[in-house]
Amino acid sequence: MKMIREDRRQREQLQRRQLGVGQAARVDSSSGQGAGWVDSPAAAGGAEMLTTATPEGPPLPRGEVGRLELTDADEHALARYRLGLFERAGGCRRESKDPRARAKACPLRNDASVTAHHLTHCPFGGWIIIRHNRLARLLQMLVLGIAGAEVHWTPRPGHWRRGEEAAEPDLRIEVPGWATLHVDVAVVTPNDGPPGCAARDAERTKKLAYPVWVKDARVVSCDFSPFVVETFGRFGECARHLIGRLAARAAAERRVCVSAEIARWQQLLALRLMKDEADLLVNG
Repeated sequence: MKMIREDRRQREQLQRRQLGVGQAARVDSSSGQGAGWVDSPAAAGGAEMLTTATPEGPPLPRGEVGRLELTDADEHALARYRLGLFERAGGCRRESKDPRARAKACPLRNDASVTAHHLTHCPFGGWIIIRHNRLARLLQMLVLGIAGAEVHWTPRPGHWRRGEEAAEPDLRIEVPGWATLHVDVAVVTPNDGPPGCAARDAERTKKLAYPVWVKDARVVSCDFSPFVVETFGRFGECARHLIGRLAARAAAERRVCVSAEIARWQQLLALRLMKDEADLLVNG
C-alpha cells in the first residue's frame, strides 16, 4: 500500500511539473478537500460535472473534469475558469463605487486582453468584497442552525488592533459551552509551491494579526480561527477544522450522520463561492 501511495505521489508530481506553475496551482486548489463544486451537480442547476478521466490520457487529479454538460452561461463560464480556459472579449468594465477614489474606473477598461485572474481580483466595483461577504454570511447562517448559537457580524472586540483602530474580524460566534470564537474570512489565489500553500500563508498572516497565544501564554480569553478558501475551491486547514467542529455539533443535536453534515456544509460553502466566481466573470 505504501508503494502504491508513493507511486501515485510521484505520478502527480510529474503531471504538476508538466502543467506549468499557474495551471498546476489551479489543479492543486481544485483538488483540495472542500473543492466540492464537482460533487454538487444537483445544486449547480442540473450541470453534470464528472471527475473520472479525460477521453484520452491518464486520470487527472480530482478537480479536473472529464466531461461537462452545462446548462447556462454562468455554469459554463465557471467551468472554463476552473479549467483555466476562460476568456472574455473587451476590457474590464468596472467602475469605482467610492466617490473619494482618485480613479473612477479600472485602468484596463480598454484592454482587450483582460484575464480571468484580473476579473476575479479587480478591486473596482466592490465585487470581491461582495464575494467575501456572501461567503461569511453563509457561514453565519449555518452556525445559527446550532441550538442556542449566536453569531455577530463584524464585531470590534477591542482585543486586537489594526493601526489606530480596533481590528474587525468578520464573525463572533457564541456556542453554548464553548469559548467565544472570532472568525476572519478570506478568499485567496493559489500560487506556486506545495498544494494549499496560499491558504496556509493567509492563515499564518491572520493568526499573527489576531494573536491568542504569545510565547505559550494566552493573551486573550477568546479563541480565533481564520477561514481561508482558495479561488478554485480548496479550503485551508483551519477552515476545514472549523467546519468539522461546528458541523459535528450541529449533527449531534439533530442526530444525523456527522460526516454527511460536514459534507453538506462544505458543499454549500463551495457552491456559494462557485456562484460568486461565475458572477464576477460573467456580469462584473
